[in-house]
Parts: sequence; structure tokens; C-alpha cells
Amino acid sequence: MDAERVPVIIGCGETIDRPGDCPGNEAPPREPAQLMADALRLADADAGGGWLDRLGSLDVVNSVSWRYADLPGRVARLLGRRPARLSYGAVGGETPVRFLHEAALRIAGDGGGVAAVCGGEAQAAVTAARRAGTVLRWPEEDPGWAVTRSGDLSHPLAKALGVAQPVTVYPFYENACQAAWGQTPEEGREESAALWAAMSEVAAGNPSAWLRRPHAAADIALASPANRPVAWPYTKLMVANPGVNQGAAVLLTSLAQARTAGIPEHKLAFPGLGAAAEEPSDYLQRPRFDQSPAMDAVLAGVRDRFGRFDHLELYSCFPCVPKMAARTLGLDPGAAVTVTGGLTFFGAPLKTTCCMPPARWCAGCAGHPGSGCCMARVASSAAIMPWSWRGSRAVRGKGPCQARRRTPTPAADLAQTSWRPPAARPGWRRIRSSTTSTVRPCRAWSCCVSPPAHGCWPGSHRRMRPPWTC
Repeated sequence: MDAERVPVIIGCGETIDRPGDCPGNEAPPREPAQLMADALRLADADAGGGWLDRLGSLDVVNSVSWRYADLPGRVARLLGRRPARLSYGAVGGETPVRFLHEAALRIAGDGGGVAAVCGGEAQAAVTAARRAGTVLRWPEEDPGWAVTRSGDLSHPLAKALGVAQPVTVYPFYENACQAAWGQTPEEGREESAALWAAMSEVAAGNPSAWLRRPHAAADIALASPANRPVAWPYTKLMVANPGVNQGAAVLLTSLAQARTAGIPEHKLAFPGLGAAAEEPSDYLQRPRFDQSPAMDAVLAGVRDRFGRFDHLELYSCFPCVPKMAARTLGLDPGAAVTVTGGLTFFGAPLKTTCCMPPARWCAGCAGHPGSGCCMARVASSAAIMPWSWRGSRAVRGKGPCQARRRTPTPAADLAQTSWRPPAARPGWRRIRSSTTSTVRPCRAWSCCVSPPAHGCWPGSHRRMRPPWTC
């Protein structure tokens, strides 16, 4: 395959602005745009430097902790560079996966350029300033700024009953799954606590994690003054933690340009085929709560193609999500499902969260050739993107995540076969799950899902935002 059309990740950067990390340093907290710009500079340095001068495309993940009038423009000004393509994402936790996928598609299509994806949040700084009554010396906020949240798309009945927000919706899934899996509430809570305890161990060893102290499963499961109940059966230490100051950035280019710059191939990460699916935004219109058709569709797609991954990052906003995903993948009990530490302990910088796993995988840790996969499941959308390495870029975890399916595809083969120029791929892809009935023509690997009894719900093709769906 033409090396000009093989997309590769050449550098990643992570930023964290945690109060108390530098005693005696009274520097003001960094705004989200600064966290993004600093992450981009770290990614550039990780790739050997000089890439930001050639940056042709910059995708900025939607940020909500500060109401910018023009966030992409602010990031560009802080960098001192304005790429020809400057894009700001729609609201959606899966958007970093989508941006990375689309950047890889553009490189595979026209064979050139340098692309970057970045995101960041500073909710911890904003909250601390409000509590202290202090003013953050950041750019003036846009008074007309507004954001659409998942609860805004819920059924009026759900809003009237106070069960329209994720924190009240996901417990429905948790309890339905426990019933479907034949678990008692105690058994379900124990499984969740054990999974989260393992995540806290990973976060304890991650210098970019927000909470770097391991927690015992019993402490996570038990409600206490320091671990208050949030929504049955979840406690505070079982849910995503958005009160962080974190940023991340990923740089991509073609294999040919990476070789020309002298980057060793063992330091490159090769993106694989991505997948996306979407369910009705109104959760009361979904067919059942003991599974997620969108998540099953994207997981089954990569599972059947790739067999297994050495490293996983399964979205962990609430325990039911990685537990459902692990069952779909056929993972062994106790298999590692995160390289970052999860959304509770590593932190959940809202829409930026899925920028973090690639940065972890590409952190330059010693390892071996391998593969990884990042799965996002947020509100009504699910997206997934696999990666492979030929050398030392794979992060050491607690052993490979074995999906008991097929013989794994060698990483080098994945790198050579996963990507084709869009025109060379078939015009149709079918992704099935137990309730998937819609097949869509698309250049990227994606689909929408709906209950088979009702066909495709009205307007679902339009609701999947372009260019994700071609």
C-alpha cells in the first residue's frame, strides 16, 4: 500500500493542572484553551518537533467548562498558528473518536498533511473560583453561549419525573442488566466495585490521573460521608468525575511523512477501521435496558474483524457500560478494561475524555508490538476505533484483554490492511446486533440502529451528524 495513504499517529500530549502539585507555585489556573495548546506542544515535542508549523487541520473537541465565543480561534492564537482547516466539534462524548477517525480518513484519501485533535476542560478551576468568589482572568465569556445536554432530548415524562439526566438513566440499565444476568443487587454492586477498584490501581500508576490513590472494592461499594450515594446502586466513587483540569492532543500524518522525518516505526501507532452507531436520543424509545444495541453493534464489528486487543479503554461513565461491553467482547472476568484509570479516578474532562486513551497508549512506555481499542458509549451514541503498534508504543497493562473469539491478527498485518483509500472500500457495511435492523451506505464504517419491530425511526438518518455518516 502507498505509504502516503497510510495514516499514523506520530505524537500525543497530556496536560493536567492539579492544585497542590507544585507547593509554593501560585500560578493561576490554566484555562481550557491553554490546556489544549500546551497539550498540542507536548504532542509536537513527542513527535520530534516542527510539526505544528505544518499543521493543516485542527479539530477542537467541544468544551463546556468555559463559555468561549470562539474556542478554536483562541487555541490557534495561543499556538501562534492558524491551520487551513479549523473545526469545532458538536456536543458528544464520542466526538474525539470520530475526529481521529475522520482525520485518518482524510490522510488515507488525499495522502498528505498534518492533522491534530485536541480537547480540554478546567471544571475544577471554575468550581473552585465560584466557591471562593474569585474571578478567573480568562477571556470574557460569551453571554449567548448554550449547550445541548442529553437531558434536553429526553421525553417530557422523563423530565417531569426527574429522570432525564444520565445519573438517573444509567441506573435503569444497571438494574435491568442485573436482572438479565441473574444477579442479586449485592452481586451486581460487588462486580462494579471490583471493576472500579482495579481501575483505581491503574490510575494510581498514571501520572496524568486526577485521583492517584488506589481504593479497595469494599470502600467503593460502601456509602459513607466521603462516598455519598448518587443514584441507586451507585456511589460517588462509581461515577464519572468531571471536576478536573485536563487536556490532551493527538497528532497524525502519513506514514511516508513520518518516515521522511526520521520517526522510527516502532514509535508509530496505526489507526484501524472505526465504527459508529446511534440509538434514539429519547431513552424511553429504546427497546430494552439490559443491553445497548449501538454499543453491541460497534463492539461486534471490531471483535469479529480483529479478534482480540492487548489493551482496552472501555468507556466507564457508570459501571453498567463497561460491564455490558465486557460481556459483548467475551472478556475473561477480571480482564483490564482501561489504560488510563477510568472516568472516576483518571478523570472525566467531559467530551475530551476519549482523547486520553490514545495519549496513554502513545506515551512512549516500553512494551511490545500489540493492539488497542477505545470504545465510547455516551447518551445515544457509541463509537469505537482500534489501533496497532509494531514496536514499543504499547503501554504495559495487567496482561492482555483476551476476547475468546478468534486468533488475533498480527499488529503488522493490521497496519497494512486496516486502511484503504475510501474509494477502494465497498460502499456498504452491515453491522448487526440483536436489535440492529438498519443498513446504511457510507464511506466510513458506521450505522444507525433501531428496534426491528419499528424499522428505522423517523429522521434517524438525518440525526447522525455529517461527516461521520458521509
